[in-house]
Formats: sequence, C-alpha cells, structure tokens
Amino acid sequence: MVQVLQVPADLYLGKRDVLEALGFQLAWAVALLALGTLATGTALRKVVIQGGVRSADDPVVGSATAGQF
Repeated sequence: MVQVLQVPADLYLGKRDVLEALGFQLAWAVALLALGTLATGTALRKVVIQGGVRSADDPVVGSATAGQF
C-alpha cells in the first residue's frame, strides 16, 4: 500500500502521474469523510437519546414532532 507521504515524493521524482496521485488522495479523503460522518451520526444519536439537544433549530420538547428526525 502506498503511504501518504510517499505520494508527494513520487510526484517530485516523476514516478507517479499527477492525476493518479490526485485520484488516490481524493479516494482517501472521501473514505475518511464518510467514516467521520457515520461516526458523528452515531454519536449524535446516542447523545440525543440520553437527553442532549441536537441543535438550536430542533422543535420544542413536548411538541408533536419532537424526537422525529
């Protein structure tokens, strides 16, 4: 597996195509953002279930739509 620090060195030395390197970095960015989004969503649901407030835009507690996300 190509190490993240290896990609800039390969570009500098001409061992890797620029588009290939950018695609590789983009794939890593998308994968990490997806995992972060899933982890944040899971943590947020746990906090809301325990009584935390999701955001300032949430409906007033006790209204007919409270708790429906």
